Amino acid sequence: MNEDPRWALVLARLRAGESLRKVAAEFGTNPRRLRRALARASIRVRGESLGRDGVPALVRFRSRLGKEPDGAIARDARVTPEAVQGERKRLGIPAFRPSPKVHLSAEEEEWIRGPVREPSLPPRRERQVVGPVVVRKAQRDGGSVIRRVAPSAAPEVGAPVAGSPPAGPPQAPSAAPSPEPRGPRLAWGVLAFRANEPASAVRTIEPRPFPARPLTEREEEMQRFLNAPRRERTSRERIIRTESRPFEVSAPSPPPSAPAPSAPAARRTRAPAWRAADPELMAALAREAELEAAATAAKREAEAAAEAATAAKAAAEREAAREEAMRREAAREAARAEAAAEEAAAARAANEAAAAERAALAAAKRAAAAIRAPAIVESPPASPGLMLEGARWAVRYAGLDVTLSVHAGDVVSALVVAQASLPGFTVVSIAAR
Repeated sequence: MNEDPRWALVLARLRAGESLRKVAAEFGTNPRRLRRALARASIRVRGESLGRDGVPALVRFRSRLGKEPDGAIARDARVTPEAVQGERKRLGIPAFRPSPKVHLSAEEEEWIRGPVREPSLPPRRERQVVGPVVVRKAQRDGGSVIRRVAPSAAPEVGAPVAGSPPAGPPQAPSAAPSPEPRGPRLAWGVLAFRANEPASAVRTIEPRPFPARPLTEREEEMQRFLNAPRRERTSRERIIRTESRPFEVSAPSPPPSAPAPSAPAARRTRAPAWRAADPELMAALAREAELEAAATAAKREAEAAAEAATAAKAAAEREAAREEAMRREAAREAARAEAAAEEAAAARAANEAAAAERAALAAAKRAAAAIRAPAIVESPPASPGLMLEGARWAVRYAGLDVTLSVHAGDVVSALVVAQASLPGFTVVSIAAR
């Protein structure tokens, strides 16, 4: 579906919010194919739209993409193979390709398969000659002897032996009474017919052994080794077949004057007779033990050096991490100190502004308390020289030049009356109108 030329139209309709069933019906397909195509395009999986991280269930399996079949990864991740294909295409990983078949020779295939096991002959059952068997009734039936059964006689040499009843018409019963019942009886492991049966009605079966297969070279070598006398085997083979414990060099025998060792020590130092009688083998075992001890010591030294290097690297990493943490802590401390200084400066400025505001408010309160009632300009004025009728006052308050005109009968505000006592007031000039 992704290769269909209409896939762009289908994708646009789905992104517009239309349902899968409706779009599938319009384009002549089914919703299942659309879901698989969306998963293969890495757009939507399990009804959820995918982001930049892809399928969440495949995050742990990204190392296996392209190295194993998509179906195996999908089975382990419990998603569809289309979701695995979309994730692999999104990451730009090529599909898995199995390695070409290695063509082996007949010898290599036979070595891998192993020797062919041939069918074994059926076990031979020898007839055991026993005396007559006495069959008795149970005790509740009286316990009397009912018959004496004798073992069947062995067939004569050259007697016919058959594996199936005669194929001809059934024989008429003989007039003379037969001492034994007619029909086949079990003897010597096969069905043997009575002597009164015609010889032409039976078929002689001669046992034939299975054809023998020639032995391979390895089988012949193993057969020669097993059939060889014990003295012709090498010392190494004797060691392998005689002793399964690790080899250890036996200690030299003590001098005659030395006291006899204890029983456990004697058991520990005693060596097999064949080992003590072979000085070359003893020397070879000693050299082998020395080489093994040297290899073990070298391996332990290498492991100790590797552990020391790992410990030094870990210590260096811890020291670097500690220095980095200290540097970050110092930077954070400096930032905290700078922020505290800025906060202190801002607090001082705010306190000074609040103090100035409180002082101005207190002065205004004191001026207002000094004025009990608004003043009325009289003629002549109550305070000659301070307020003249019809005078134009030019005053400065808070850096602004203000011109006031006073007339007879005007109500003078507290600001004008208390201009001499308020802070920030400066009388510039008083001029007559």
